[in-house]
Amino acid sequence: TAVALVGGGLIEHALEGRHWLGTSFGVGFAAASSVIGNTVLLVQSFLYLGGGEFFGGGMDFHALTVAVSGVLILAVLVGLLVELGGRWRNAPIAPVAYDAAQARWFAYVVFWATCLVATSVSYVFSSVPIDVTTARYVLTGYIACGALLPLLALRNRSWRMAVVAGVSVFALVAAYQIVRKPFAPANSWPDPRQANVLVRLAEREHVSVGYAGYWVAADLTWLSHFKIHVYPALLCAVPTLPPTVYCRFDEQRISSWYTPEPHIRSMLIVDPKQPLYVGSPDPLMGKPLAVRNADGLTVYIYPYDIAGHIHPGL
Repeated sequence: TAVALVGGGLIEHALEGRHWLGTSFGVGFAAASSVIGNTVLLVQSFLYLGGGEFFGGGMDFHALTVAVSGVLILAVLVGLLVELGGRWRNAPIAPVAYDAAQARWFAYVVFWATCLVATSVSYVFSSVPIDVTTARYVLTGYIACGALLPLLALRNRSWRMAVVAGVSVFALVAAYQIVRKPFAPANSWPDPRQANVLVRLAEREHVSVGYAGYWVAADLTWLSHFKIHVYPALLCAVPTLPPTVYCRFDEQRISSWYTPEPHIRSMLIVDPKQPLYVGSPDPLMGKPLAVRNADGLTVYIYPYDIAGHIHPGL
């Protein structure tokens, strides 16, 4: 803990020195009425991480493979809780004779059991859970389940065969799901073809800097192999500002992204499938030099850097 706190403090100091700006995460204790819902969401989160979130799914072949993954994950969770509880109750009373191998095994089990229990408890009693997408906060517990599987395999030969069979089935189902691409995002994101079209457009218009919605900006920057730099912006939604004014993205940002550079062109990129953050140009930015289409993306070209028209926000 001390190493994490000191190391984190040093990293934070270095980032602030290079103008990386952080925002408070705002985590609190869950309301008493939310604990049961958070517990249900915890189980769903473990299933979601393993591709086995079958609640509310259909009954076709793919849905059944998802259910198989989910049942296996639930079996592991229940089995580990029973096994850890039994080991806790039957642990020898201290002091016990020291044995190096047993000490290493004990440390291993305690470490991963703590990861599983502490992560789960923190999740249930915090304000973090919103929906299954917050499953990323129990990833440590999910990894702990795999690390603790040997506890079940060591019971006897039958359990060992069951664990091997279960892991094999889980791996086969996971391979099938990966090939089938089971994750269906709620929205469509920019693809490599759009990024390539945008790169060619930017080269013709002599522009390499742009602004777009958060998800659009990140995807286009990476997919273009950094040939264009697209930074995130969003509608301010500040009562004292016009509703069309754009602000700097409020979670992850670097100050230099929003420092206007002289004598360069820039662009505002609107993805009609992602209008939440950036939906149309702000009239205060001035009249664009040109409006182009990049394989479905609407690109407004400006003869100057529009970073100067992006408000710092609150």
